[in-house]
Amino acid sequence: MSQTISVGVVGPSYWLYLATVMAERLEKVATKKRINAGDFPEGASNDALEFFRLALQAAGDNLPQNPPASVNACKIAADAVRGSVQPAPKTRRELERHLSLFSSFVEKLQRPHKLNAGEVETAKALSRFFLRLQQDGEAEAYEQVVHLEEPSVGFRFL
Repeated sequence: MSQTISVGVVGPSYWLYLATVMAERLEKVATKKRINAGDFPEGASNDALEFFRLALQAAGDNLPQNPPASVNACKIAADAVRGSVQPAPKTRRELERHLSLFSSFVEKLQRPHKLNAGEVETAKALSRFFLRLQQDGEAEAYEQVVHLEEPSVGFRFL
């Protein structure tokens, strides 16, 4: 049974907690060049895989299972990739390649191992990716709060 995710709940702020946890922990892993047991909560790894699964479905050639959620996740991912990878991808294929690389790396997070040089670079890029996603999520959350606040009337006492 597939669960439909509403388009309205898959903005960057929806992924804010995940992005915060992943950015911080990936930075630590890249610095020590090793993944140890318990470095990543299993729930965070699973959520990251779900995010990349949704984004990759829209980046690929086939119709996604949940087009609104997949297209939305792909747009969010594309913005984060453009802000974290140099040179930024210029085509859908290049974006798909980065997302696939990130997804493959996330699949390895629950297996303790020493990182090779390529994995260290991927961990750094993925940390920047999640940091960008975190910033986008914080900006969206702030914007939502600001738009919900009623203007206050200033009183001036003489």
